[in-house]
Amino acid sequence: MKSAKELELLELVRKLAAAETSSEMDLLRFRTCILDLISSREATVLLAPDLIAEIADPLQAESTNAWKPAVTRTLNAIAEWDTAVSSSRGAAPLPVCTPPPAIKLDGKSFAFTGTFLFGSELYCEMAVVEGGGTVSPLSPYTDFLVIGEYVGADWAKSKSALTIQKAVFFRDAGFDIKIVTEAAWIDALSE
Repeated sequence: MKSAKELELLELVRKLAAAETSSEMDLLRFRTCILDLISSREATVLLAPDLIAEIADPLQAESTNAWKPAVTRTLNAIAEWDTAVSSSRGAAPLPVCTPPPAIKLDGKSFAFTGTFLFGSELYCEMAVVEGGGTVSPLSPYTDFLVIGEYVGADWAKSKSALTIQKAVFFRDAGFDIKIVTEAAWIDALSE
């Protein structure tokens, strides 16, 4: 059973994961929530002991540069936990291509949906253009739809649901659109 503080933290994690960018105020609130949980020893469900040990000291630092990586690490850990819990409740898996197809940027068109670890959607789009690809809204002629890392098991309830469902419809109708995860796309960038 999660405490009220853990529920507040989980709500904040979902808000931050769904946002295109996070305000400094949201990150400060998130940091305060984590510190409250750690000091009250109520962090047993959302924060594993090894994570607490790793982030406790950096979170206490005054400098934003010192505590921001710990906040990001914690946000990712809680988002992974939340996704795993949602998956265990029977949420629909993402309809990505398995195995992931070979992703080439040059001459290919890309669309993006969700929130990305790589950076903002604009930053992702710039990476595609730099690699020789194009970016446009999703259409039957899109080569790749890239789904951000923070679109998890509850994707059907997310703001990305319509875009993902549209891509599945195009794919099922015979168009050669490939739906891939951010991780597969990032692997292609590094090749």
